[in-house]
Amino acid sequence: MKIILSGGGTIGSVTPLLAIAEKLPQEDFLFIGTKFGPEKDLVISREIRFQAISSGKFRRYFSFNNFIDLIKIKIAFWQSIFLLIKEKPQVIISAGGFVSVPLIWAGWVLRIPGIIHSQDIKTGLAIKLMKPFARITTKAFSDTKLNAKVIGNPVRSLQVKTNILNFQNKKPIILITGGGIGALALNKLVSKELCDIANVIHITGQEKNINNIKHPDYRAYEFLKQEMIEAMTIADIVVTRAGLATITELAVLGKPIIIIPIPHSHQEDNASYFANHQAAIYLKQNNLTPEKLDFEIKKLLADQHKMQMLARNIKKINKPHAAETLAKIVQSLQ
Repeated sequence: MKIILSGGGTIGSVTPLLAIAEKLPQEDFLFIGTKFGPEKDLVISREIRFQAISSGKFRRYFSFNNFIDLIKIKIAFWQSIFLLIKEKPQVIISAGGFVSVPLIWAGWVLRIPGIIHSQDIKTGLAIKLMKPFARITTKAFSDTKLNAKVIGNPVRSLQVKTNILNFQNKKPIILITGGGIGALALNKLVSKELCDIANVIHITGQEKNINNIKHPDYRAYEFLKQEMIEAMTIADIVVTRAGLATITELAVLGKPIIIIPIPHSHQEDNASYFANHQAAIYLKQNNLTPEKLDFEIKKLLADQHKMQMLARNIKKINKPHAAETLAKIVQSLQ
């Protein structure tokens, strides 16, 4: 069975698809992503073929980029038509991302069934644009206002296969990540003072070490592939954006997390959901300073009872076996 996986621009729409691929190792996969997103290296590291197509974005506000992106979307649609005719897949699967929209549309035209999975609490525009043209729609959470089957969020294998991040002291380990492409606002909140009380693993994205932190217990990486699983596993606390792919992986690992969502975005709904279930600490980016973030981390480290409560509650959030469930749905289309 030939299966096309599609997502990208960020890692959030990629890792659930890799989780599905792990459950269907005998199948032939092709991953369709963006030209400049971070997904290519991660996909290739899993020995899955990768191909990029043009990618445009639909914005709900006026921008001159909308006119340019309309052209990109038309190009992507015809690229998708020709690609699907050439590859002849039996199914197309997307977990979000605008790069998938013209592909699902083209699949509908060619009568290739599409499966889309919605991860976020608030349904994203890309999912809304794909849903009328998809054969099957699933969602991670019952609270999501979308007519779809609730299956949880697929999580890839989190077995640690690397051993390169070990520290030589017993200080707690703090992982700070802005997602696959990084987050400039989060990077600005990382301080040298935090390294005095903890080992810090900082995933910077393309912005790199903008604060020019030099400390023996500070490690900055632009991007981690398989090593990211090790970083999440050894971390005592994780500071992160509110992308559901990352958060559900941290839920499986039972990690206390501090969420700083992108302001005025669907991530605020994700953050509120976890905070309301006492499964995460939600901090708003506005008016947040390095000193305030340091204070929140120190306060949490000093409260082992709260850390245990957060770890316990976050483990309850995601439905287990979501990847297996979605894999069975894929096989039902054979």
